Amino acid sequence: MFAGVRAIIKKVAQDVGIPPHILYGIIMQETGGTPAPHVALRYEKVFDEFSTGLGQLFLSTANDIYQNYPAYKKMLQERFPFLKDKDELTEIDLYHPRLNLYLSALYLKILYNKCEDWRVAVFMYNHGPQEPDPIILEEDAYTNSVMTKAQNWFVRK
Repeated sequence: MFAGVRAIIKKVAQDVGIPPHILYGIIMQETGGTPAPHVALRYEKVFDEFSTGLGQLFLSTANDIYQNYPAYKKMLQERFPFLKDKDELTEIDLYHPRLNLYLSALYLKILYNKCEDWRVAVFMYNHGPQEPDPIILEEDAYTNSVMTKAQNWFVRK
C-alpha cells in the first residue's frame, strides 16, 4: 500500500458520498493499494479488456462514467484540470492514482444507486452490473474478501 492511501481513500469516498471502508476493501482486494504498473494492469480474458489502476477499472467503464454522467464529468474536470478539454479518457489517464480512485468510487456509487445494498454493489463491481442470485452472492469469494478487508478499515487506523 502506498503512503497516504488511506487518507486519499477517505477524502475521495467523502467527496463522492460513499463509505470509505467499502472503497478501501475494493482497493485492497484489487491491487493491495499499490499503483505499481506490474500490479495496476491486468488482462481480463472473459471481457477481452485490460483492467487498470488501483481500482482495476476497464477503460470502457471509466468512459461510460465520464461520458454518460455529466455531473460526475464536471466533478472530475474540476479536480483534475488536465481533463478539461477531454471528451474521453485514455488508458494513461487510468494510471493516475487519485483519478482512478475517483472513478472507482463513482462506479461503486452508480452500482449502489441501482440496488441500495453495499454487498450487492461490491459483487456487481467485480462481476458486472446484473444483480446476483442471493445464494451466489452469499458464497462469492470476491465479495466476501472485500467485505472482510473493509472491516480492516476500522482496525488499522
